[in-house]
Amino acid sequence: MIRNAATTAGRLALMAVTVALVVFLGQPGRACNPEPGPQHFPIPDLQTAPPVVRVGYFEVHSERTGLPCDKIRAVEAFDGFVLVGTEGGGLLLYEDGAWRKFAPRTVPSFPSETVTAIIPGENQGEAVAGTIDGIVHISGLPDKPVFRLEPMASPCSSNVLSLGGKKGTGDGAFTLLCGTNAEVGQVTGGTMLRFSPPNDRQPTGFGAIRPVGDRIWIGCEDGLYSSGGGSMDRFAHPTVDFGWVQALDAGGEELFVGGSLGGWRMKQDTPVEMLPGIWVTALGLTRGCPPQFDGKAFRPFELQGLDTIKDPNQKAVFEIQREFTGLLERYGEFLNRWIGAAAPIDEVNKFRGAFEAVAKKGKALSPAIVIETPLLKGLWVGTQDQGVILFGTDGQKYHFNAENSKLPQNRITAISSREDGETWIGTYDGGLLHYTRLTVPPGRKPEKIWEGRPTLIRLLSDRLFIGTEDQGLTVLDPRSREVVAQFTPANLSGFHQKVTGIGMDEDSRLWVGGDHGVWRQADGAWTRFGKQQGLPDEAIRCLEVDAAGRVYAAGGEARTVAGQVAMFNGQEFTTYHADLVARLLQMPPDAREAALRKLGLKGTYLRDFDVTNATAALALFDRTASASQVVAMEGIPQYLLLGGAEGDQSIFDGEGFKPLSPQGTGGPLERIVRLQRRQNGDLFILGKRKLFTFNGEHYREVPDVGSLAVKEFTDLALDSRNPDLCWVSYKGHGDGGCAVYLEPLWREIDSPDPVISLTHGDPFLFFATPDAVYRLLAQ
Repeated sequence: MIRNAATTAGRLALMAVTVALVVFLGQPGRACNPEPGPQHFPIPDLQTAPPVVRVGYFEVHSERTGLPCDKIRAVEAFDGFVLVGTEGGGLLLYEDGAWRKFAPRTVPSFPSETVTAIIPGENQGEAVAGTIDGIVHISGLPDKPVFRLEPMASPCSSNVLSLGGKKGTGDGAFTLLCGTNAEVGQVTGGTMLRFSPPNDRQPTGFGAIRPVGDRIWIGCEDGLYSSGGGSMDRFAHPTVDFGWVQALDAGGEELFVGGSLGGWRMKQDTPVEMLPGIWVTALGLTRGCPPQFDGKAFRPFELQGLDTIKDPNQKAVFEIQREFTGLLERYGEFLNRWIGAAAPIDEVNKFRGAFEAVAKKGKALSPAIVIETPLLKGLWVGTQDQGVILFGTDGQKYHFNAENSKLPQNRITAISSREDGETWIGTYDGGLLHYTRLTVPPGRKPEKIWEGRPTLIRLLSDRLFIGTEDQGLTVLDPRSREVVAQFTPANLSGFHQKVTGIGMDEDSRLWVGGDHGVWRQADGAWTRFGKQQGLPDEAIRCLEVDAAGRVYAAGGEARTVAGQVAMFNGQEFTTYHADLVARLLQMPPDAREAALRKLGLKGTYLRDFDVTNATAALALFDRTASASQVVAMEGIPQYLLLGGAEGDQSIFDGEGFKPLSPQGTGGPLERIVRLQRRQNGDLFILGKRKLFTFNGEHYREVPDVGSLAVKEFTDLALDSRNPDLCWVSYKGHGDGGCAVYLEPLWREIDSPDPVISLTHGDPFLFFATPDAVYRLLAQ
C-alpha cells in the first residue's frame, strides 16, 4: 500500500554550495570552536554547485538511450504524449515510454526531415508543425497520426521558424500565425496575410510569435514587434535593447521576452530585466502557472484525483476540498513564519497528522483522492551556452547546466512544460532532458527475485550484489534476475561467510568486507587482506569506497576511532594509530613526506598534519577516546565522516580524528545506521529512529515516516535519478517497509516483513527482508 504523510517544516532554501564538514579549527594547542560553522568550510564553487530538487527527477533521452535523433528544434508536451521536432530526424512522438519516428521514408510518411516549431491544434488530438518545407497539419494523435503538408503560396517562404495559435472568443475560429525566415503573418489555406513592418525597417528571421490579449507579439533579428493584424510596429524602449528576440511566452497579461542580450518580463509595455546579458533561446512557463516567482503563489501540496470523481458535488468530496484548502492556508502561514529557520518539530508533526487525516479520507473514496507534493513549477529559461534557469513559484531560482546536473548540453533550443509541472527541455545536439514525477502506483506489487538470508544489497556497475549471513556474496543481473556469480567459502577458499560491506572503486575493482577481512577482485582475480595486511581486525564491521577511490575498513574493539579504522595505501591497509604516526615522524624528511601522503595526512584532505608542530599535533591527533564501535562511514574529497554504534560521530580531515558535536540533533541518535552525501554537498545522517540533513552548519530533522510506527531504520540509499532524494528502509513491529522522501512528503511502500537493506537503480527499487530480496518498478 502507498501512503503520503506531511512531514517537514516547509520549503528549504536552495542549497547552492558544497560544504566540507569539520568540527575543530586551528593549529594544535589553540582554542577552538567545537561546533560546526562557516569558519570551517572551503569556499564553494558557485558556478557548478548543483541546484537542489527535492521532488521529481531528471532523465536524459538521447540516441544512446533510444531517441531517434539528438538535434532538437521544437518540443510540445500534450496530456499523455509528447511531440518533438528535430533537424534531419523528422517528427518524434513519445508515448508510454517509447519513441516513434515519422519522416519522409516512414509509414505513415511525414513530409519533412526538419521540424522547427510545434503547437497544439484547434481540436483535441490535433497539432500543427512548422518545417523547412511548410506547415504540416497533424490529426489522429497519438495513436494514428495523419499528416497534411501545406506549402506556403509564392512569394512567401516555406522555411517556417515559428508558429502561434489564437482562438477567438466563444465559438470563434482558430487563427494560425506563422513566422518564416522572411515574413510573418496569419495563414489560411497556405496563403499568408503578411504583417507589414514600418517603412524604415526590414526585419527577418521571425523565430518567435505569441498572441497576448488583442495583440500579437513577434520576435526577430531586429528585436521585438507587435501587431493587431495587418501591420506591425517595432517595440522601442529608451533604456532596453532586446537584441535578436528568439523566444516569447506569456502568462495572464504578462509577456516574457528572450533575446540575445538578456531576458525580460513585460506588463503594460514596461520591461523588467530578469537575466541581464544572458543570451536566451527558449522560454517555457508551466501551463496554467501564475507568473509569480516570489514564493507567495507557492503551494506545498496538491490534491490529485479530483478529475476522476464522477460527481464532484458529492458531500465527501466537498468536505475533503474544504478541509484541505483550510489546512493548506494555515500551513502556508506557518511556513512563512519560519522561513530561513527550523520550525519546531512538534508543530510540524501536528500539521503532518492533520494532512494524514485528510489523506485517509481521500483514500477511502473510489477512485481515491490523494495528497501529492507538486513538481517544481515556474518559468523555464533556456540559454545559448549556459544551460537552463528555472524561476520557481517557490521563490527560488534554479540553474541547471551540463556541469552540475544531467542536462546533456548547455545550448537549449526548446522547452515545454505541462500543467502538472512535467517538463521537456531540448538541446542543440545532445537530446532531451525530461523532468517528471517519481511514482509508485498503488497496487503495484514487489517481485521476489532471490531467496536466502541477506545482510545488505548494493547496485554497482549494473549488477546487484547481495551480501549474506552465511553464504558469502551473490551477484545478480538486476533486469533478468539471473545469478551471474556466487562466492562462498566452498568455491573460494577463505572467503567470507557473512558479508558486511560492498563497494567498487574508480578502477572497477570490487571490495567486499566481512568476517574474513577484506577481499578485492581485480581483473577476475581475488586478493585477501587481514590483520597481517594492516586491518584492525579479521572481522570487518563496515567498508567505505569513496568517489576518489579511497578504501576504508572499520573493525576491532579499540576505544578510539583511529584504532578502528584502516585505509588502503596501494599495497595493504594501514591503521591510524597515533604510535604509527609517531614512528613516521622519525623517518628522514623525504621518506616521511611520502609516508604521510600515503596515509592521507598530507596533501589529501581538507587539512594536513602539522609536521612543524609535531609534538602538539600528535597529542591532538585522536580526540575520540570514548568512541563506540564505528559502524558507518562516508568519504568525500575533503574528509572522512564516521558514525558510531552509540550515535556518536567523528571526522578525519587529514589533521586528525575529531568528535562531532551532537548539538542540534535534539539528543542522542542511539546508532548511526548510514551516512550519505547528497548531490548538493550536504549530508543525510540516518540514526536508529531519526533522520537528519546536515548542510555543514545546521542539522535539520526530517520528521517520522508517516503514520506507521518505525521501530528501527535499517538502511538509506540515494535515488539514482535524483541524488537529492533518499530512500530509507525500516523495521516496524513485526512488519516494515521502504519510503522515499519527496520533501515535504514521504511516500511509503509497506512490507509484511521487516526490511533490512535497500538500493535503487533506475527504474527499480530493490529491498531485502530477512529471507528474500524483492524488486519494485518505481518510475
